Amino acid sequence: MGKHTIKKCLNTGNWVQMCPALKNVTSKNIAYFSELVLHNGTFDTQRLMIFVGDDVCGRVQLDYCPFCGTNIETKHKVGGQDEYDYSI
Repeated sequence: MGKHTIKKCLNTGNWVQMCPALKNVTSKNIAYFSELVLHNGTFDTQRLMIFVGDDVCGRVQLDYCPFCGTNIETKHKVGGQDEYDYSI
């Protein structure tokens, strides 16, 4: 049997380059997958969040890609530093 490689998501901290499967379901809104670009209050940074669900039943933010398993949780960056400290 040949080896198969799976292209995985790439998390840059505040943005996610999605794997082909995640990109496909978010771009076509399959099974209520969607992406949302968030800006901080001054619009000098932005970040990408991936959600599943709709406004009626509720949305859930995904921290891991369900297709490749990569951590896709993002944070705003301010001057190269994380704006929030989630280590508490």
